[in-house]
Amino acid sequence: MPFTGGERAADLATAPEPATAAVAGQEVEREFPEISDVLADAHEQINALTQANDELQFRRRFLEKRHAITSQSLQALWQEVAAIRKALDRTEAILKTMEDPSFSDTQPMA
Repeated sequence: MPFTGGERAADLATAPEPATAAVAGQEVEREFPEISDVLADAHEQINALTQANDELQFRRRFLEKRHAITSQSLQALWQEVAAIRKALDRTEAILKTMEDPSFSDTQPMA
């Protein structure tokens, strides 16, 4: 039997109350047991995905904290490297003056 707009309006006018809808849902489950199986499987998948999502969010927070700590450590290391370079440059300058005395320093004293 084809569906007409008048039938749809009549269906909407006689829509069941929420309590009646729950009873109707139970009747549908008895009439179509495979729907219950599909719904149960869907709920299991939803629960598994929700748990996986929670675990991934925990892992993300952990990794973000580790990233922040690592970034701070890396910045501190760069500062240490800069200080070491300065010290090496000063040491090199001192060594050069010790290796190559100027001409006036090598003249005999009168």
